[in-house]
Amino acid sequence: MNIKHLSYVVEICRCGSINKAAQNLYISQSSLSGSVKSLEEELHYQLFRRKNSGIELTEEGKLFLESAKKKKYWRRRRRSIGCLSSFPVSGICRCAAPIPLC
Repeated sequence: MNIKHLSYVVEICRCGSINKAAQNLYISQSSLSGSVKSLEEELHYQLFRRKNSGIELTEEGKLFLESAKKKKYWRRRRRSIGCLSSFPVSGICRCAAPIPLC
């Protein structure tokens, strides 16, 4: 999983559609669907329920979305702090996300 996957999930949720999200991300719908499927396989749970009328987040997907938004926020924040400082920012950053046990 990488920041691109997080961005994909956030955009799909924002748009409510994989097709619309793919257009906004300037990638093909099949590529975006494949990325989501591989992410779900890596996580061992489903993020979205696919319906004829669009998609909806599963309970696990809702938790993942909140975590993804926080990670994207802190990544932007870290970049802006790094740009403002006169010395390089370094160190170890550890992040954790809740994983359902059921």
